[in-house]
Amino acid sequence: YAGLFVLTAAIMMFEILLTRIFSVTLWYHFAFMAISIAMFGLTAGAVWVYLRPKEFAAEVAAEQMGRFSLLFSLSVVISVVFHLLAPSMSAWGLILTFLVVAVPMTFGGVAVCLALTRFPKQVGQLYAADLAGAASGCILFVLLLEIIDGISAVLAVAALGTLGALFFLPRTSRLRWPSIAALALFATGAAANGYLANVEQAPLRIHWAKGGNETPVLFEKWNSFSRISVHDDAGDQAFGWGLSPTYVSERKFKQYWLRMDSHAGTLLSEFDGDLSQIDYLKYDITNTALHLRPRGNILIIGAGGGRDVLASLLFGKEEILAVELNANIIRTLNGRYGELTGHLDRYPQVTFVADEARSFIARQQSRFDVIQVSWIDTWAATAAGAFVLTENSLYTLEAWNIFLEHLKPNGVLTFTRAYSKRHPYEAARMMTLARAALLELGVAEPELHISLILARGNATILLSPSPFPRADIAGMRQLTAEMEFEIGYLPGSQERPLFSRLAAGEDLEGLGMDVNMRLDPPTDDSPFFFNLIRMREVLDPELWRLGRLNANLKAVGTLALLLVLVGLLAFICVAIPLWIRRRQDAGTETLGLMMYFAAIGIGFMLIEISLMQRLIVFLGHPVYGLTVVLFSVLLSSGVGSFLSHRIFDAVFRRRVLVVLAAFAAVLLLTGVSAPELLNSLRDRNTPLRIATAVAMVFPVGLFLGMMFPIGMRAARNRESLTPWLWSINGASSVFASVLAVAIALEFGITASYWTGSASYLVAALAFLRLPLASQEGTGL
Repeated sequence: YAGLFVLTAAIMMFEILLTRIFSVTLWYHFAFMAISIAMFGLTAGAVWVYLRPKEFAAEVAAEQMGRFSLLFSLSVVISVVFHLLAPSMSAWGLILTFLVVAVPMTFGGVAVCLALTRFPKQVGQLYAADLAGAASGCILFVLLLEIIDGISAVLAVAALGTLGALFFLPRTSRLRWPSIAALALFATGAAANGYLANVEQAPLRIHWAKGGNETPVLFEKWNSFSRISVHDDAGDQAFGWGLSPTYVSERKFKQYWLRMDSHAGTLLSEFDGDLSQIDYLKYDITNTALHLRPRGNILIIGAGGGRDVLASLLFGKEEILAVELNANIIRTLNGRYGELTGHLDRYPQVTFVADEARSFIARQQSRFDVIQVSWIDTWAATAAGAFVLTENSLYTLEAWNIFLEHLKPNGVLTFTRAYSKRHPYEAARMMTLARAALLELGVAEPELHISLILARGNATILLSPSPFPRADIAGMRQLTAEMEFEIGYLPGSQERPLFSRLAAGEDLEGLGMDVNMRLDPPTDDSPFFFNLIRMREVLDPELWRLGRLNANLKAVGTLALLLVLVGLLAFICVAIPLWIRRRQDAGTETLGLMMYFAAIGIGFMLIEISLMQRLIVFLGHPVYGLTVVLFSVLLSSGVGSFLSHRIFDAVFRRRVLVVLAAFAAVLLLTGVSAPELLNSLRDRNTPLRIATAVAMVFPVGLFLGMMFPIGMRAARNRESLTPWLWSINGASSVFASVLAVAIALEFGITASYWTGSASYLVAALAFLRLPLASQEGTGL
């Protein structure tokens, strides 16, 4: 039990660590693909056990579990070191990376499969230990990344896996002393490399990212959802996201790029307290709203390197509230580089808050003159394992309603996103989102409440609960003329028919929108603002020829390819082992068991991911995805698995039917009530929202955890099949992890949840069709 608990904690931590490391080194869609392929290693391990039953007999299971746990630990370190030393952005490099990181998972899969299939009488308790270990791995990962960097954490995971090997190995095993030595080596290496990483001297560190050598790192800090790094490659000229061409100055600045996961960046700028030295910020399109509302208070979403705070000081804001999701960024801005940036936190009118902005604003009683969001996004893989980057709770209809509700009557909400004449789609989607949000607030003529200013690849949208008065419209016209910006849309203007039609809610026929981009307003059920292409569109050769939204197209195309690839791998894991052993394991009962384990694998993952996607938006901070949602799902599933040992000791078939009926009721109740319940509690304090999430997840998790032991007990008379059934469960789970994202992207998170629920209906039907002897094979 202890060995399985520790090993599965290490496997979960390694999976999440790959998410973090690949977020830095690879583009987000390749990171998702690499992790999905790596997880097939667990399935490959189970297939290995199934095809070599004599090699993995019950008599030598303890020795083999220890041996493969040790191999898991060694290969964890080797695979990550290989990835750090070998850039992997070419096609062959990516394929090699996928294969290399799958090796540790394969070794771990052998050990876990042996534990769950060689001790059939204890399968409920063992599966409970498996799930509880994985749940604990979520918490340990968050704590570990607060202490050391991501690369050193790999060595710590290897040490944990080696500890699992020591629990498994018999006292007489020859591998005990080598395992003790490996444990000491890995633990010492993690501590030493972590210490040296603090002074940027670590021998194991990231040298390349996103296909190129990473510029020298002056400082880095990791946590469970990001790696920030500071680089001296920002130059010395005034910088603006959309700086007016009319700004001319020879003034030089000392400044550094602060990057999140080696891509998304914010600038740490020199500031000595002299506001005249930062007058260039008046020429940046992102600060258009400050020209209209220079006084009063402002709430800044995404404090970053402090540029919006500096602009607010420059314009004379009396109260500046800057919310930043990543506490490490605030510490870097005001602590490590505080002398450079002017210790903005020491200004009496400035307050920094480390929190997720949407949930923070929903809890506020204050109203603001300006809520400003300038280029807030990320290119990182989420620790939850969903389709990375795509979910963003700031760009949904519900979020914009919250923001508008917290504005003063003449307040302004402003977002800045990308724009070009060739790719106007992000700006266009902001327009549809703005109109839909205003309509939901009861605004009769939304087109009078919206403005859009364009400059140098930027689109700044402004919307207000009240119609923009003539003075504001005249002011924006004067500003665009002086700054040489462009008018995208102003109330009453027709400069750009695309945006004027969107503001008025008219169709776009005749405007040359020849590609069917997604311009509908994202919602919490489909929070994918940046996903502008439907999956079915990736088959359109015209889309590829025109090069529309190339990065987004590649991401969605990668997802579609991955769905096909994991489906093929799942089929191979099912079909080839059965073909090899067709004489021993063919039959109607085998088909029923296969359908059952495939259905519960798909159902578990679809329900788990859909709950995570919905609850992460509800809870706000991404850390809660691991520490609350995933932890609760896995722990409650472990409790359900443990309880199944007692529940099914007698009258197996009858009690399973009762459990299935109760499970259906819980799924139905949760699916129907969740959206309305979560919406009604969105502005409550964090402890209450966490308690609500746990209360929602726990009953579902209890039943999720019971389904695997039920299947294993049903297969007790076919013990030779159990490793193969475990591999089917694993393969279908990996396939479902990709399928969940595809369904949510196309049809919404709710559709993914109900598809998972339907999978359990299939599992129930498959169970009922099993021969009675199989179902009663419980040793009674």
